[in-house]
Amino acid sequence: MDRIVLFACTLSGNPKLFARPKNKPADTTIGQISVLNADDVKSYRCKTWPTMANEWLIRDRSYGLPNEETIEKLKSLGFFVVRKGHPFSSEIDLEWRISLSLQERELMFNLTDVQHKCYIILKMFNREVIDMTGITTYHWKTCLFYVIEENDRNIWKKNYF
Repeated sequence: MDRIVLFACTLSGNPKLFARPKNKPADTTIGQISVLNADDVKSYRCKTWPTMANEWLIRDRSYGLPNEETIEKLKSLGFFVVRKGHPFSSEIDLEWRISLSLQERELMFNLTDVQHKCYIILKMFNREVIDMTGITTYHWKTCLFYVIEENDRNIWKKNYF
């Protein structure tokens, strides 16, 4: 298993640069920028595809989703390394994770109208029905991407809903 590990990182100047009150990669900015709330995520950008995710690039896709052109585009976007430790780790402040947020964003832009509505319903279901700590919108988005990949695109037609 491949890992990216950061050891003995010292900061000169502002020691609070990577401080965080919770085990989340984003710090919500108090106040507003224009009319939008902002999250500040400290990260390192890597311009290549993470080797530990190579299986995703080459795995068999019975229904061809996403297509080869999209996969190549996603691969070219690289990835981020963000500070996010395992919640039960004794070394939570030393742990980082890979973020494929640019790929997620691109896949979200490519959703059909029905797929996007399904995502909105999943978010509402999570917030209004489940309301559990630990189950996040990210989990539902990942599930939706998997269901899209594993099923015929014809099930996402409006006449089925």
